[in-house]
Amino acid sequence: MVKCMNCKMEEDEKLPHIKDALLDDTTAASTWSVPRTVILPISTRGIGFVIRNLVSELNKLELEGVDVYNLTNALYRISLLQLDLKIACAMKVQLVHNIGGEDFVETIVKKSYRCALEEMDTGFSALTDYITAVGFWQDSDATYLPRFAALCEEVICDPVNVRFNQLYNIVNILADECTPEYIRKDFYNKNPIPGAIWRQSEKGILLDNKDDIMFCNYNEESLTKDIEIVKTAVEKLDKVHPDAVSNSRIEWENEGTCSQLVSTAVIPFRCPSYDGDNLKNIIGEYDHFWSPEKMIDSEFAIGAACLFVITLIKTLNEPDPTVRYCSAEALGTLLKLMGDKQVGPFLIDVDSLKLAKIEECQENAEIKVKIAAKKERPATAPIREASSGTATGWFYTRYGGDEKDIYKENNRYRRKWWGHSPIRKCQRC
Repeated sequence: MVKCMNCKMEEDEKLPHIKDALLDDTTAASTWSVPRTVILPISTRGIGFVIRNLVSELNKLELEGVDVYNLTNALYRISLLQLDLKIACAMKVQLVHNIGGEDFVETIVKKSYRCALEEMDTGFSALTDYITAVGFWQDSDATYLPRFAALCEEVICDPVNVRFNQLYNIVNILADECTPEYIRKDFYNKNPIPGAIWRQSEKGILLDNKDDIMFCNYNEESLTKDIEIVKTAVEKLDKVHPDAVSNSRIEWENEGTCSQLVSTAVIPFRCPSYDGDNLKNIIGEYDHFWSPEKMIDSEFAIGAACLFVITLIKTLNEPDPTVRYCSAEALGTLLKLMGDKQVGPFLIDVDSLKLAKIEECQENAEIKVKIAAKKERPATAPIREASSGTATGWFYTRYGGDEKDIYKENNRYRRKWWGHSPIRKCQRC
């Protein structure tokens, strides 16, 4: 079969590493490599946590005409649908089309639902940013593809994997006294449903408002009503806190980012039972940052500094002189600590007067480093010499370390191979 020139050009664009190696490198057979594709099992749990924290703040504002309880449940249904659509589009735009779905859930969104979601041109910034971050993502040596993992047959409901098309069945399972108590209790301890109301009964913990969370025969008309509820709340909030509102549509087929919520070890935090009079944030300590890749300490420090610097540059323009001085002092300290190479690029647009103040603070800043006291080796501990005739000596000769070090290294690489250690700063949410 003869391929046309356009098809050939498209293939060349998709495989730059192979093309460059074959054309430019005489030793291509031993040097070039194709980026690996990593499947990211996406968690739905964070959707509920973002919504719960959002509505907790909205409840304090007491916006006129906004029913926070109905808004909570409407937002949850819409956001689960939006996440489905984002995952479906990620599959559509991926570069590697030979990845099957036998171990993953096929993501299908009804055309009528999709049209309604694409027409939404306003939303809450926190949720919009969260959903926009999900998608096909390319890094220097890998490409990442988000998918929903398939549940085991014996798992009837999982707090980490609550999807729109499962929501009706899940809430009915949790409200049924015949459901084994350990299933209801486990879900309650990790509850991601922001509007769930729980009650204690003789049969254990039970979901008390299943029909409000998801009702039978949910259809396009129901989705339209949910969107109207959200639009009303967004318009009210825009008058008070415009920075918390997003006025742009979600780009469904754009690339994702490195801050996607990945399913790993379950962290014990949950949405507490919904109480309109005392609406609490989620219970438990959690981190706002998730990444599919392990980062070294210097990379993490640069990322943290980026967040600090951007915020401090904004506060440099505050009318309060004390705030301006503290911002300049903090930026000067960061400059002295990390150097002009790391912080300097962020200060390009700062005017000369403010920059002079920052440099003055940099000169006056004092960096104090606390050095931990050196621990002395116990006198009773036996000292083992590494001779070439012993097993220890063989390890030193060949690897430059003892058996314990090599054992640790082997374990580390084994864990890395099976995918347990590359995830750092990831929570299963």
